[in-house]
Amino acid sequence: MGMKKPLLTIYDGPEKTDPVLAETSPLNYTMSQRSTITLPPGAATNPGTAPLVINLKYEYSLKTIVFSFTLAVPPPPSRKGDPPQEEAFEWRSTFGDEVKHLTGGSVFSSGWKLVRLWGPENRSGAAGPGFASDGKEIVAVMARSMSASMTKSALFAFMGTGLTGQMGAQWELVALASAIQMWWAWTTGTASST
Repeated sequence: MGMKKPLLTIYDGPEKTDPVLAETSPLNYTMSQRSTITLPPGAATNPGTAPLVINLKYEYSLKTIVFSFTLAVPPPPSRKGDPPQEEAFEWRSTFGDEVKHLTGGSVFSSGWKLVRLWGPENRSGAAGPGFASDGKEIVAVMARSMSASMTKSALFAFMGTGLTGQMGAQWELVALASAIQMWWAWTTGTASST
């Protein structure tokens, strides 16, 4: 798939001999801080003849960490038949209610929320359950587990439109792969914790 050694490989089954659904590249430690998620051609999530490569951009400041990507997603059911549209998504660090709900209500919970930046479900300036403080819809959440277990170090869930399947299997796979890539960067110290 063009990468010498992927950081993560997701298979379409429990065995390494099962078809590859996606691979992520390690974070590129340059000023651009980029990684890629590649869906191979012919996979269940990429029926095309060429690999689908999604760029995952990483930005950080003293206040926040953001991982972002763009991907074409199917139109909402009200516009069935329209072509897929490119949309932008970003993972934002959070201590919000969505993370607390995922971890069972722990006040010490922290994690990330995946925000849909251009989607039709956004309510400008409206905060509340399922929406970020800027009114953008939260479509997935990932929490750092409070468990000491090495096999249960993070929790992940789709939310809102992300939970309905409306954005398609490609989006679901990219959302999950980007969450794991982000978690890995945080766990290994390549992303600062806020």
